[in-house]
Amino acid sequence: MSSLPRSSDQGWPYEDLWGYVRHLADWFGSERLMLGSDYPWMDDWADYEACLSWVEAVPFLSARDYANMAHRTFESVHEA
Repeated sequence: MSSLPRSSDQGWPYEDLWGYVRHLADWFGSERLMLGSDYPWMDDWADYEACLSWVEAVPFLSARDYANMAHRTFESVHEA
C-alpha cells in the first residue's frame, strides 16, 4: 500500500481511505500487504513521515497488522 496521500481528499491520516484499507486487510490479510511511501514522488502531497505514519492512526489495525505491513511481509518475501 503506497501513494495513499495522493488518492485522499483529506489530510493526514487520510481517513477517507480507511474503508479501502479495511477491505484490503479483510480480503488479503495483513501478512500479504506491504506499506510503502512512494517517496520522493509523493513530496507534492506529503512528506516522508506522513507517507508512512498514517497507518499507525488507523483504529481497526492491530499492532500485529501494522508490524506485518511495515516490515514482516517484506522480510518473509526476501528471506527465501
